[in-house]
Amino acid sequence: MCISVCVSEYCLTMYLNEFNLRLQGETKLICNMLTEVKAFLQKLILFESQLMRSYFTHSPCCEKLKQEAASPFSVRFAQDILSEVKLQFNECFSNLDANATEVRIFQNPFDCVIDELPPEVQMEVIDLQSNDMLKDKYKEGKLIEFHKCLPSDQYIHLKNFARGFISVFDTTYFCEKIFL
Repeated sequence: MCISVCVSEYCLTMYLNEFNLRLQGETKLICNMLTEVKAFLQKLILFESQLMRSYFTHSPCCEKLKQEAASPFSVRFAQDILSEVKLQFNECFSNLDANATEVRIFQNPFDCVIDELPPEVQMEVIDLQSNDMLKDKYKEGKLIEFHKCLPSDQYIHLKNFARGFISVFDTTYFCEKIFL
């Protein structure tokens, strides 16, 4: 029983470490974090579903233990660990979900419903969505550069809105870099 818990924790730790690494880096933005968090939560759901069926495709260490162990693999302990991680993960990132709409506006202002936007950016986003040159600039895929190129006099609220999202990780990244 103890071995199955250790192996399950080890497998989960590998995925958590991978998740952690995906969040790091100078060019990471809040929209990257939202994408990674959503993906990791879906992976946890998949792991849990597969664990219930003793199916360990994405947990090779658990599969190996299952095949080598004289007694049945203790799925219940592994499920408890996974459930606890899922619960803590949801608690830790609950505020991210609450801001998902705003993150989406920052990530792609060309793909949002005007009525759902904050009033101060509605008119600016209408202008933006009608501007083919700025659409082309956005398609280049450099989100920070796109927001920087918006004319300040025409898109003051949208630029301020974007600054808040751009600065979230810049500050975190530079703080973390100090401790390396």
